[in-house]
Amino acid sequence: MNILAWYKKPEPNGENVLEKQLLEESEVIRLFSQCRTKNAIILPEGWKFLFDEFGLEGLLKIDNVAHWKKNEDVGEWICNLVYQAFISGFNPLLNEFGDYDEADHLFLLDDGQKVKIDWKEIATLKDSVDV
Repeated sequence: MNILAWYKKPEPNGENVLEKQLLEESEVIRLFSQCRTKNAIILPEGWKFLFDEFGLEGLLKIDNVAHWKKNEDVGEWICNLVYQAFISGFNPLLNEFGDYDEADHLFLLDDGQKVKIDWKEIATLKDSVDV
């Protein structure tokens, strides 16, 4: 099984988070809460799984409880979550892996393509969710 995320505690080695754990919404709430306190990280494969399993709207509802990236401005809130996926190496808008170049606002796909990121456009996804 693939490791999708990692908890810093229990020290010294932490705890790997597997797919079967993230099937439970309560575990995703725990994960987001631990990310909020910088005691966990979500790997690119973890972001793919979370977006596939819960979708953007589901992740926003989970974060509404966890308060990791929650923002009163839903567009900003969406951008914050998508940004976390980008910097981990996953683009949930394209369902592709790669690297995010923050300076140039480019997502560099593993196949070599460069995709320009338009944060204003991403923020408009708020019109497609009900949270």
